[in-house]
Amino acid sequence: MVSIATFLLLKKNYSKINIILNFISVIFLLSSGWPHGVIGYAVFVGITLVFEFKQSGKLNKVVYLSIPAILALIFSFPIYSEYIFSHDLTNRVSGFDSSLRTFIPSWSTIILGFFPTFYDYMTYISYRLVLVPLGFSTLFLPMVFFYRNIKELWQRDNILKWFSTLIIIFFLLSQMPSQFGPLRWPFRFLPFISFFICLAVFYILQYAHIIQGKKIILNKKIYISLYIILGGFFLFLPAYAGFDTLTLILSLVLMLFLLEHDLFNFKKSILVNFNKKYFLVILFVFCLVFFNSWNLHPFYIVLQIFSVWLLILSPKIIERKSSYGMIGLTLLILLLFLNGLPTLGGSYQRQTELAERIQLPDNVNLQGYVLSLPLNIYLKQTRQLNDIASAQFGFYDIKSINGYSPVGSKRLEKILPVNQSAHGIFTSKQALENILQSAKGFNVCQAVLMRISTIIVNKDDYAAFSHQFKQCGYSEVQSADSRNDLYVSLPFTLTKGWENNSPFVYPDIAGVRIVKHENNTDWVQIPEHKDNITLIFPRLWWYGYSAKIDDHILSVTADSSGSLVQVSVPSDFNGVLRLSYFPVTWRYLWFLPILAIMGLITLLFFNGKVKERLKFELKIF
Repeated sequence: MVSIATFLLLKKNYSKINIILNFISVIFLLSSGWPHGVIGYAVFVGITLVFEFKQSGKLNKVVYLSIPAILALIFSFPIYSEYIFSHDLTNRVSGFDSSLRTFIPSWSTIILGFFPTFYDYMTYISYRLVLVPLGFSTLFLPMVFFYRNIKELWQRDNILKWFSTLIIIFFLLSQMPSQFGPLRWPFRFLPFISFFICLAVFYILQYAHIIQGKKIILNKKIYISLYIILGGFFLFLPAYAGFDTLTLILSLVLMLFLLEHDLFNFKKSILVNFNKKYFLVILFVFCLVFFNSWNLHPFYIVLQIFSVWLLILSPKIIERKSSYGMIGLTLLILLLFLNGLPTLGGSYQRQTELAERIQLPDNVNLQGYVLSLPLNIYLKQTRQLNDIASAQFGFYDIKSINGYSPVGSKRLEKILPVNQSAHGIFTSKQALENILQSAKGFNVCQAVLMRISTIIVNKDDYAAFSHQFKQCGYSEVQSADSRNDLYVSLPFTLTKGWENNSPFVYPDIAGVRIVKHENNTDWVQIPEHKDNITLIFPRLWWYGYSAKIDDHILSVTADSSGSLVQVSVPSDFNGVLRLSYFPVTWRYLWFLPILAIMGLITLLFFNGKVKERLKFELKIF
C-alpha cells in the first residue's frame, strides 16, 4: 500500500522527494518476498500507466514514471537471484489445481464485504474452519448508490473507470486456482480489492452530487415498537447467553449514542426519515448475513444488529462531516472486530494452545537434532515434547529437523519424504527406512551423519524398525505420557559436541573439534594427520559453500545422499578449517545495487529538465 501511495504521489508531482520515496518503498516491497504484493503492485502500475497513456498520449511520461520502480528492481534483484540459481534444489508447491476451491474467497465474502461483521468460509470442505472477513472495505459502499449521482461522475472523467478496472482485475485474480505458481492462495488479493473499493467510495463521496430518493416516514408508534423490541431482546440476551454480553451491548449503545445524539429522540431520530431503497437493501443484506450465521455465538448476533444500525446511520455520518463522528465510527468498527474475531477464532478455527514452558525428559538426548515423526499438527494443546510439531520447536528453542517453510529441499526430501513440505510433516516409514541405513562410504547410519540425537516415533513404527534402531545405536529411553509415542535416543556419550553442530569425521582421529559455530560459518580445529580425512557437516547442502585452511581452498561437495555438506581435507593440511556460506550469484551481481543508486542519482540530477519537459499537472488523470 505504501508503494501504491508513493507511486500516486510521483504521478501527481514528479519531484525528487517523491522519486526517492517510490524507489525506497518498492525496494521494501520486493525485499518482503511476498509474491502477491509484488504482483498486485505491478498490476496496479500497469493499469494506471495504460490509463495515463490513453489520457495524455505521452509515452515518455509513462517511461519516466516507471524508472524509479525499474531501478528498485535492479537494486533488489540479488534477493531473488540465488533463488533462481538454485531452482533445481528447491521444491515449492506449484502446478494448476483448484481442488475444493481451497483459499479462494467466495463471492459473498467480496460482495458483502461492507458489512462490518460479515464472515464467510473460504471453502466449505478442507478449510471449512477458516472464517475470513473482507475486513477492509468501507462501510459507506451501499449508500453511494442511493445518495450520490454516480452516473454523472462516470461520464465526467476516467478516474471512476480506473477504479472499476482495478477492482475487476483484482477480483479476477482472487478467483484464480488455488495452486497456480506465484498466484496460489488467491485470497491474498482481497486487500487490493477492498483498498480500491475504499478509494472509489471516498472519491464518489467527495466529488459526486448528492441526490435524494423516496423516503420512508415511520409514525411514532412504529419506531417506538422497534425500540421496545430491540430493548427487550438486549435485556433478555444477557440472561440467556451470559452477562458478559451486557458489557458489549452497553459499549455499543454508548458508541452509537456518541455518533448520533438523537438516537433516542423520536422526533429527530434517524429512523424518522430515510431513503426507502437504501433501507430495503440494508434489510435484505442483514437477512442474508443473519441466515448465513444464525447458529454462531450470541456475541456475534449482537454485533450483527449493531452493524445494521451503523449502516443505517452512515448517510447521516457523511452528511454531518464531523471529525469526532469519524473518530467514533473508527472506534466502533474496531470494537466490532475486536469482539468478533476472538470469539469466532476460539470457536471455529483450529489452533494449538502453546504452553509457555514444557517439561523436557531428563533422559531424552537433545544435544543434537530432534526428528518428530508422529502426525500431531491437529493437537489443541502442547503439554510435552511429543506434542510439538512443525515450527513449534523453535518456540521452545529446541533444535529439530522439523520446521516450517514454503520452499522445501528436493535433496532432503529424498531422505525424509514429506506429506506437506511447508510444515515438515514427514512420511514416517519411508523416513525411518532411509535414515536408519548405513551411509554410502561410511560405517554409520544417515541419522548419525545428520546429527539426529532423538527420534520421536510411534510404537508400531518402532516395533517395525527396532532392529535398525539398535544397529544405529538408538534405544528406547522413555514412553510418552500421552498417545502412543516413544522417545528413541542415542547415548549421551556418543553425542558429545553435537550441541555445537560438530561434523562427522572419517576416519575418526583425535583432536578434531568445533571451535565456533554461527549460522553461516563453522570453524573446526584440524590437527596434524597422515591420511586424507572427510568431514560431513550437519548442514543442508546449497550452492555457495566454501572451505579453506589459512589460504588453501578445500574441496566442498554434497555427501553421498546429496543433502549434507562434505569437506575433504588432504593429509598435509592442518589448522583451523573455516566453512562458510555466501550466495553464488552475489559474487557476480554485487554491482547491481550500486548501478541502481547511480541511476537514481542521475534521475535526480536531471529531474528539473524532466519535469519541465513532461509538464506534470497536479491531477491524477
